[in-house]
Amino acid sequence: MKYIREKKTRFGQGFLDVDLYEMDDGQVTVLKKAKKKYVTPPHILAANERHSRNNLRQLIVHNFSEGDYYLTSTYSGKPPPLEDAQRECSNFITRLKRLYAKYNIELRAIYVTEGGRPKENGECTRVHHHIVINGGVPRDE
Repeated sequence: MKYIREKKTRFGQGFLDVDLYEMDDGQVTVLKKAKKKYVTPPHILAANERHSRNNLRQLIVHNFSEGDYYLTSTYSGKPPPLEDAQRECSNFITRLKRLYAKYNIELRAIYVTEGGRPKENGECTRVHHHIVINGGVPRDE
């Protein structure tokens, strides 16, 4: 079986050169793309971290005010894996949405799950959640 390979070459202002090649079955090969081996340099990682913290700070300043709630929750005993902890936090936010709906208030929430990273001694840091929500519902609820 014969295949036709098309090779396009662009050059200059809008010039396109097209070459057509006939190829047999034995000449056709499928090349897999190699994975990228790029590692982000430390100074770029630090800049990205700084920008994400600034963006979070601006979100909090512009969307929340005095009278809103800040909550830090941790796990007693052995904490669950990071994926389970994130799911539990999103389930908690879902329950809060239902509670706020009873009071006809729209829930605004920002939450961050931290921890689960290995320390130098091999242990993992404790998983915990930082949550900021708007007020309007009694705290005891």
